[in-house]
Amino acid sequence: MEASVSSKWFTCSPHRTRPIDLQDDAGTARWNGSGWGGDAVPPRTVPQAFWDTVERYGERPALVDEDGISHWTYREYYAACWAAGRSLVAFGVSRFDVVGIMGHNCVPYVVAQLGGILAGALPAGLYPTSSEANCRYILQHARAPVVFVECGACAERVLTASAHLPQLRVIVVWPRSGYDADADAIAAYRQRDARVCSWEAFCRRGAPSTTDTERQAPTPEGTLSVCSASPPDPLERELRRRQASTAPADACCLIYTSGTTGVPKAAMLSHDNINYVVEMARRLLRVDQTWRSVSYLPLSHVAANMLDVMGPVGIGFTVHFAGASALQPGSNTLVRTLRRVQPHFFVGVPRVWEKMAERMQRVGRNAPAPMRWLSGWAKQVTLGHQQRLLLLAAEEPEDAARPSWQVQLAYWLVLRQVHRALGLSECRILVSSAAPLSSCTADYFLSLGMRLCDLYGLSECTGPVAVNLPNAYRHGTSGRAVPGARVRIDPHTGELLVRGRHVFLGYLHNEADTAAVFTADGYLRTGDLAHIDADGFITITGRLKELLVTAGGENVAPAPIEAALERCLSAVSKAMVVGDGRKYLTCLLSLQCGGDAETLVDEAAAVDPELTTAAEVSRAVATQPLSAWHAYVQRGLAAANADAVSRAARVQKAYVLPRAVTVEGGELTPTLKLRRAVLLERYRDAIDRMYYGE
Repeated sequence: MEASVSSKWFTCSPHRTRPIDLQDDAGTARWNGSGWGGDAVPPRTVPQAFWDTVERYGERPALVDEDGISHWTYREYYAACWAAGRSLVAFGVSRFDVVGIMGHNCVPYVVAQLGGILAGALPAGLYPTSSEANCRYILQHARAPVVFVECGACAERVLTASAHLPQLRVIVVWPRSGYDADADAIAAYRQRDARVCSWEAFCRRGAPSTTDTERQAPTPEGTLSVCSASPPDPLERELRRRQASTAPADACCLIYTSGTTGVPKAAMLSHDNINYVVEMARRLLRVDQTWRSVSYLPLSHVAANMLDVMGPVGIGFTVHFAGASALQPGSNTLVRTLRRVQPHFFVGVPRVWEKMAERMQRVGRNAPAPMRWLSGWAKQVTLGHQQRLLLLAAEEPEDAARPSWQVQLAYWLVLRQVHRALGLSECRILVSSAAPLSSCTADYFLSLGMRLCDLYGLSECTGPVAVNLPNAYRHGTSGRAVPGARVRIDPHTGELLVRGRHVFLGYLHNEADTAAVFTADGYLRTGDLAHIDADGFITITGRLKELLVTAGGENVAPAPIEAALERCLSAVSKAMVVGDGRKYLTCLLSLQCGGDAETLVDEAAAVDPELTTAAEVSRAVATQPLSAWHAYVQRGLAAANADAVSRAARVQKAYVLPRAVTVEGGELTPTLKLRRAVLLERYRDAIDRMYYGE
């Protein structure tokens, strides 16, 4: 870190702000020299954006519950959030206090978040899979006086952690949809901890004393008053005062990082960060109030929060909740919701896309022979057409090569029905984010006429840094920098550096890490190694902190090697390359398990021909000697090594872990990234044996 880093670029306190970086080096908000010109995005707060949407689209549906029937208009949504803000003020929550939220995607979650923002607090999401220790750390670090939590497993973990959280004054528990027994459970929680408050009691706490049923929620500026017969009460006046004193440069919410290399850090996002990214997405994708989306990714993740909470209140489209089981192994909740909603865009992590592909491939294998032939023909001609478009690398690929009659016939006979069955027939853009997407998965969807656009982003950048778009796409890259972002490569380390209005304020209560993450001239250090080509397309090649230096002095990026291993060994869910300071590379392999065993029937047959069902594969993974997988693993290593970029990048040995890595076991972050230090320590003896023998 340069010694002269200026604190104007960052803050570690929500009470301090920095200037809004309105323009790029040329004085305008631009994207690679074209696009927006001087039409800059005006700064505004999230509450202002929310009210603007209510004024324009107040009677349009904002939220639709997982049953597909219950819905809330934007006016009702705003009124519920305003009432939640009143209740938070009534409970003594001050401006810039942190409000924790833990649970699956649902109406109470988003109302709690936006109610917190309206009250001037900083909402901070916790993953519903977070351990008790992680809950305790985040709530302690944030000094949160209030936490909202879903009844059930989430509430149990928070209640266990609450014994170590003296600053926590209120634990608001909301009932799960369809669980009639949750009311009794919440009453039992209150017997255990007097700080527990039901969702209904929380809402009553801030209810106005007036009985006038015609009362309307005021705007942030207070221009729409309560009924004329009654002046604003003290809670109303305080909420309006906080709205009037909120500036676009103020901190708005916290996104806790996944903690791959240590404890989670709280990235502070400003109102302007959020407003800028929402407006950027609206202009880039031409999103409007008629669009539909499906909410299923955890709202504690920056991408999901921008898509399902901040984006809708700034644009006015409709969000449909998929339900808590959407990401559970073997569940068809997500596909069922997609079929019902037919959203206009869909964002998935690579594992979601892989599971979709695996499910379709299983269906294809079981189809009658004529259907298999027709499907194979349709995919073959479509893949060829899509690959020709990619090779042309035109700015407007759909105009570069008109589809042949065979491609059009393939769509009308086969692929149109596939798109509808997936629930993606209305999608204008399909995005893969959070991790690199394997080329075989990308090619499979290309064969269906569905181009998956890679998006590279960070919590510290309010989500997007670079994205491939349908009209600006380069296969194998993460796309171009988003509008207004300035990117460059550090000439000494190869690290990607970013600057722009979407870059965060800093890490809460962490001045050292905040100062270290910025350069002297205000660029954010992403921690990612990258290459930028002549046309501005960015390729991520690895993580700076994960770079391995072998005993021979060779620098090796593990991520591409791990991706190759997982591609060549589809029975493996996670691969981790080892070799820092060692004479050659080895790896740890975690086998698929649980609901994923359905994908392994063909792979397992290579280990034991008697394994013909998913249940048998699950038992085999759990009970067969790991040596039974030796020949299979060796074939995969050979295939991956055949494409290695150098001799130093070849993996010489592998160790199959005795149990699958999981979030609950502490080996994966909530975003399913490897906790490398944990695995290195846990399997140190096994690693040493690969280098030094038995």
